[in-house]
Amino acid sequence: MPAKQSDSLKLITYAEYFVTYAEYFVMYAVYFVMYAVYFVMYVAYFVMYVAYFVMYVAYFVMYVAYFVMYVAYFIMYSGIFLAFSTEIHIYLLLRIILRNFASRNRNVESIQIKNKHFEPFINEKMIGERIEEMAAKINADFEGKNPIFLCVLNGAFMFAADLLKHVKIPCEIDFIKLKSYQGTKSQGNVRELYGLSENIENRHIIIVEDIVDTGLTIKCLTENLKARKPASVKISTLLFKPNAMTTNIKPDYVAMEIPNDFIVGYGLDYDGLGRNLKNIYRLKLC
Repeated sequence: MPAKQSDSLKLITYAEYFVTYAEYFVMYAVYFVMYAVYFVMYVAYFVMYVAYFVMYVAYFVMYVAYFVMYVAYFIMYSGIFLAFSTEIHIYLLLRIILRNFASRNRNVESIQIKNKHFEPFINEKMIGERIEEMAAKINADFEGKNPIFLCVLNGAFMFAADLLKHVKIPCEIDFIKLKSYQGTKSQGNVRELYGLSENIENRHIIIVEDIVDTGLTIKCLTENLKARKPASVKISTLLFKPNAMTTNIKPDYVAMEIPNDFIVGYGLDYDGLGRNLKNIYRLKLC
């Protein structure tokens, strides 16, 4: 082979090598740029997630601060409540609650009996609900005991009638009449007007009262009954005035506790009037 042709082949071969390496160089340069872009992108992602982490930590700290703040409010207001939970404030709270009971029946209007004005206090729906709850307890407590319900006249006649409608156990009923009220004040001098017609020895007695306030009437009646040797004597009352009590007698079944207001309706009267009212009213103070 001539020398010139051999040199030409060598030049072509070197040229091909050069082109091949140039292609490799360009390819690796492209790879470098691409991975550099990836690197920058992942750095950006890292910075972004760090920022998210910082943000969520800040949210967590903020919500912990809110929680601590509300706990502090709760402790503060609990302290205020406990500081003011004296007997007189509980009494005032009870008055507010019972005013709300009265406001549930907006159609009940104020009434006048003689020279006294009375405002709505407890409506017949509330009375019925509480009596039904009491009857359920009595049914459970006196199952199989055949108790005698002793209705105290005159005030408890409506209460006794509605209570007995919900009593499902075998029972008997008898009546006694006592008096300790004149006008709007309890006189304290209890007189027995009519006595029992049944022998109550070894029998279970449930006294049915319209209201227990000073406790003098119910104490007199309870002592009278216990002298006749019953198996047990329990007291049920529609209304109970704990702030008016002057004895240590406490009713066993209470439909509703009320403040020391004078009330009429649903068997309770003012000088003989108002017993026929289906709702309970209280004396207006002004």
